[in-house]
Amino acid sequence: MATFLLLILCLNIDALSFGVTYGLKKIRFNFFFTLKICILSSIFFAIPLFLSPLVFRYLDKSICNIINGVVLIFLSLMYFTKNSNKKSKEITTCSTKKFLYECLAFSVDAIFTAFLAGFPSNYYIIFILFYFFTNFLAIYFGNLLVYKFNTYIKINLDYFGGIIFLALGIFKIFGI
Repeated sequence: MATFLLLILCLNIDALSFGVTYGLKKIRFNFFFTLKICILSSIFFAIPLFLSPLVFRYLDKSICNIINGVVLIFLSLMYFTKNSNKKSKEITTCSTKKFLYECLAFSVDAIFTAFLAGFPSNYYIIFILFYFFTNFLAIYFGNLLVYKFNTYIKINLDYFGGIIFLALGIFKIFGI
């Protein structure tokens, strides 16, 4: 079980990148927005987790890793092509489709991992709760710390999130 909890902890690199990227763009997530995003992301994780016994029998793990890597690379391109918004603002609602799509995008790694990792079914609730909790911490505190850091030190790291997703995609394709 410890191996699966560590695997879930590693999945939150994507969530951390999501929070950090918007912190660097001087966009601050409030507590309730982060909570909504994490609930949605946990649902994106839970559904394939419950379906994984069916899918795990029919899909080859290497094909799913390649698909996952390609999706992560396309996600990195989205971060590279965004126009930077230099005005500070706080995001308080997740009603926009943009953030819902991005939530789905940074959850892609978790979705494919839930399909393919072979999580033991008697611990599904623990895995989902652990994913939610660590996801929340990664997004909220990653965003908060970088937002605060970025207001004091003027460094242009607009492409940081894109670089992280690009590296994750390449690692996933090559099975690293």
